Amino acid sequence: MNIKKIILTLLVLLPIIEIILFVEIGSIIGSFYTIAVIIISSLIGIYLIKNHAPSKKDIKYTFLKLKSVLIKMPINAIPNIHVGHSDKEENKFSLEL
Repeated sequence: MNIKKIILTLLVLLPIIEIILFVEIGSIIGSFYTIAVIIISSLIGIYLIKNHAPSKKDIKYTFLKLKSVLIKMPINAIPNIHVGHSDKEENKFSLEL
């Protein structure tokens, strides 16, 4: 199956499954507690995004670093990106992070 079809299927099915679960759980524990759980989980998500997400400065630095590497790379080179030091000499363009 094509990856695009899988992603599209998931984008359609996951919200439907989520709504069904909300209704089923709401019928078991009650609508008030279901809404409370939704609000609490969204507040926790907002807190985590605000306090633990990378800053715009970090993201900009990462993209600028990637851009500088891509500019230096020869046109027909196969990138071989690895972390650490290697003594091997290869015909591929490599980047040590």
